Amino acid sequence: TPANSASYDAFHINSLQALPGGRILASARDTSAVYEIQRVGSRILWTLGGKAGDFHLGPGARFYFQHDAQLLSGDRISLFDDGAGPPQFEPYSRALILKLDHKHGRATVVRAYHRSTDTSSESEGSVQMLPGGNVFAGFGATPYFSQFSAGGRLLFDAALPQDDGSYRAYRLPWTATPTTRPAAAARRTDPSSVAVYASWNGATAVARWQVLAGTDAASLTPVASAPRSGFETRIAVASTATLFAVRARDAHGRILATSPPVPVS
Repeated sequence: TPANSASYDAFHINSLQALPGGRILASARDTSAVYEIQRVGSRILWTLGGKAGDFHLGPGARFYFQHDAQLLSGDRISLFDDGAGPPQFEPYSRALILKLDHKHGRATVVRAYHRSTDTSSESEGSVQMLPGGNVFAGFGATPYFSQFSAGGRLLFDAALPQDDGSYRAYRLPWTATPTTRPAAAARRTDPSSVAVYASWNGATAVARWQVLAGTDAASLTPVASAPRSGFETRIAVASTATLFAVRARDAHGRILATSPPVPVS
């Protein structure tokens, strides 16, 4: 630690990847370099980037203050190139895929992904390889996260609230079944028709709603059904019943849950 400083962050390691053979891939933001390290003995096997890297960096391959370095198959490596420190070395941040040629000591750009030429993140960020070749990038300290085709076309772009950012952003399958029961509401539209409203906040597996109707809780029977449509599904029902409930079913027809019965209003 320097005498004139209470703390000194020389490396700022921000990602570690366990590799076969007792090796580790380490990303050190403050040296703008990625290291492959042998765990036993801590010997550095190679360095990518930095001031004394083992690879000659081809056009566009230089990166600064990177995050989330991951070794991919075929001697490729992904990382988020912040490019902005301070000091700022590049006009914008990007997701970067490099090809490592260990035999000749070269690193070349396979593909670079940026959402705009003015999206500059001073820290953080991530790169996720998706099935089919698409790439999902979190733009760190900025609010943005984006999905690109393998060729670099922007397919999806979204933002968190202003002044929010993300250390990492991922796109993953999400399923949820609430501990609460579905909710129902019934409004009579004419003497023989009712509009039934079905919702279940947080449920992801509902494919179809079934409407139950009767004069009391013991007499409820199915009278209609409809595909789920958005957060709240409106179902027109021809019925003179006075009590209604809704039943959630998944894509295979399995019953997920049933709402409490509600009177028509």
